[in-house]
Amino acid sequence: MERAEPDARKAGIQSNDGGEAATASGAGPSRQPINDQQRFLRHRKTLIEFGELVLDGGDLETILGKACQLIAEALDSGPVRISKTERQGEEPQASSIMEARTDREPARAGKNLGESAVATDRAEHHASTAEIEAGEPGTIGFIRVPILLPGRRRYGSIEVEDVPLAIFRPRDMVFLRICALILGVAIDRLHRVSDLAEAGERFRVIVENARDYAIILSNREDIITEWLPGAAAIFGWQPHEIVGQPAATLFLPEDCEKGLPEAELETARREGVASDMRWRRRKDGGHVCIDGRTVVLRSSAGGLCGYMRIGQDITDRKRDEEQLRENEERYRQFTVASTSILWIRDARTFRLEHANPAYVGLYGDRLDRFRAWLKSIVPQDRRGALVALRRVCRGERVTHQFRVRRAYDGAIRLIRNTDFPLLDTHRKVQRIGGIGRDVTEEAATASRMKILVGELQHRTRNLMAVVEATAEATLRSSSTLDDFKYRFRDRLGALARVQGLLSRLDDGARITFDELIGTELKGIGAPEDPARVTLSGPGRVLLRSGSVQTLAMALHELATNAVKYGALSQEQAHLSVTWSFEPTSADGRPWLHICWDERGVRMPTRPAESPGGQGRKLIEQALPYQLGARTSFQLGPDGLHCTISIPVSRRSMADVSDA
Repeated sequence: MERAEPDARKAGIQSNDGGEAATASGAGPSRQPINDQQRFLRHRKTLIEFGELVLDGGDLETILGKACQLIAEALDSGPVRISKTERQGEEPQASSIMEARTDREPARAGKNLGESAVATDRAEHHASTAEIEAGEPGTIGFIRVPILLPGRRRYGSIEVEDVPLAIFRPRDMVFLRICALILGVAIDRLHRVSDLAEAGERFRVIVENARDYAIILSNREDIITEWLPGAAAIFGWQPHEIVGQPAATLFLPEDCEKGLPEAELETARREGVASDMRWRRRKDGGHVCIDGRTVVLRSSAGGLCGYMRIGQDITDRKRDEEQLRENEERYRQFTVASTSILWIRDARTFRLEHANPAYVGLYGDRLDRFRAWLKSIVPQDRRGALVALRRVCRGERVTHQFRVRRAYDGAIRLIRNTDFPLLDTHRKVQRIGGIGRDVTEEAATASRMKILVGELQHRTRNLMAVVEATAEATLRSSSTLDDFKYRFRDRLGALARVQGLLSRLDDGARITFDELIGTELKGIGAPEDPARVTLSGPGRVLLRSGSVQTLAMALHELATNAVKYGALSQEQAHLSVTWSFEPTSADGRPWLHICWDERGVRMPTRPAESPGGQGRKLIEQALPYQLGARTSFQLGPDGLHCTISIPVSRRSMADVSDA
């Protein structure tokens, strides 16, 4: 931009306050002066073109470019630029603005930005109004008019360069301000249209990609009018198949019979929105679970326009929840029915979080106190139980046993626990669980089995000794080999019959005591001479099936000892077996009393040769333990005297009385 020579400055400056403009004689060689009428017509023509430009629309860049061209032609000026602030409402950059102030101070950038201003040179901001007023014809200036959006928000400014100030009039500034106002409205409209288009595009992208959400619009009669892609993906119908159908089509037939579609609309009309979660119908006849809302659409006047339904497909989540509930119910039923002791504790505080009825039956209902559980354990086993729990808290799986005092009767019970850690998602021990079993009877059975196995081994050895003694006795009493064969075969058969009796453990079978004692004595080859053996007692005393084997083993021990050491091994000795039946005792049960009495026996001089040992242990320990019997075992100076009293079957009462 060229500056006028100092001696030629005759121009004046006019602010946008409506004052008179100073004129100068003559214009520059490239700008011919025009009169006010011509200027007015030019402004009007430009404003008409300007309005048509805005009405025709287009993109913002095109409109602003054409506006700059029209303004430059109307003012016969140099370049016209429309500047934009960095942010709406802020001032433009200081380097792009220079103002002339009426107080004759130097022009400063960034002052009075809401007003129009004129300066002689935007590149030299130290010029003063005095210099401008003293200018000569041909002086040119720089004009800036702010562009304001509705609400007086600052958008930017119109900046005009190389303006011939000698011919610049107040109406020129009005013209520029009108252009700025039109531009402000046009820019705001274009921004709003652009924002609306962007919002619409975002909404379209969201709706088309939100396939887990069904969005459905219906009219006042609840007839479907809009069926968006999410609804098609969830329900299966395409828009041309479902639009125009009642929205109740999506309800299950049984829900329609109950009037649920109408009730949902009534709630929505009354409250503005109706939330619901239920199974809906798909095109293929299947069901889909929808968690949705029905929203009433009203006009600005409050009238009903229609309904909008928004629903999320939660079928997988619903089925997972139902499966979880089923699993929890099965687990609850299992824990209630289980005889095992099930529990879960917090790994840090040992607080009990779950316990089944078997746990309560053993430890009582004081579930919230860890000390109550610990106190129920016998003192000798408490330390071991605590050590096991600490090991589990460190991540180990531990099986251990301890004794507890049962809550409801105070009985001592042996418990075998398998404790294990329960880990969280970070593989840290969060809880500990346990499965316990009352193994008191199991331990007692194991102990009994140990005794029985020992007795079986001993009985086998005795059986072999009996066979050997029977063979020798038969051999001594046989005159020929054939005689031995027949005698020995008979005795082996009797022995086999005893073994057959011992194996009859079925509850339906009943063995009488006289049958058992007779078979046993016959099996070992006891003499039938009344001078040597006497049997006396009631017949048909039925024995319990569960007691036959143990009692037979005891009688076998007595008979074997008699054959080896006692009355049946010496001809001068005598064996007497007597028994009696007591129908009703003090405890209300029938009892059988057995007396085994040996007389005239020359007893061994050395204790090691005395009968007893394993057989005596069976009579004095196993019979009381297993059968609840009362026994005595005495070795007298002339033989063995043993008594056995055992409870017998109640059926024996009728059988004996009828005998």
